[in-house]
Amino acid sequence: MSRSYKKTPYAGDRNDGYMKKQFNRKIRRQNKNIDPDGENDNYLPNNSYKKANESWDISDYGWTKSWEAYWGKCVSEWQSARNRGYEEPYPDKEYEYKRWKKMYKQK
Repeated sequence: MSRSYKKTPYAGDRNDGYMKKQFNRKIRRQNKNIDPDGENDNYLPNNSYKKANESWDISDYGWTKSWEAYWGKCVSEWQSARNRGYEEPYPDKEYEYKRWKKMYKQK
């Protein structure tokens, strides 16, 4: 079986429905208290709260990072830890490349 890779190094939040469920709960709680007069601008009848928000607005963020930028960040974190007094070994380039590839390149 061949392996496929992403064309651009991108990592972001999964769109698995959990965040939408949390967002819908938040909307229901906000609309739970209805005025005695029946006047509530935010009131959503029945299941229409599911349509009150767009699913792509809930978890629509991600980031891209090239291998060079990722490696530079690893080295700078190592230097800052060393300046604070921690004795950490220099980051292994092959290991860090595998981590970057797993996060940003593999599907």
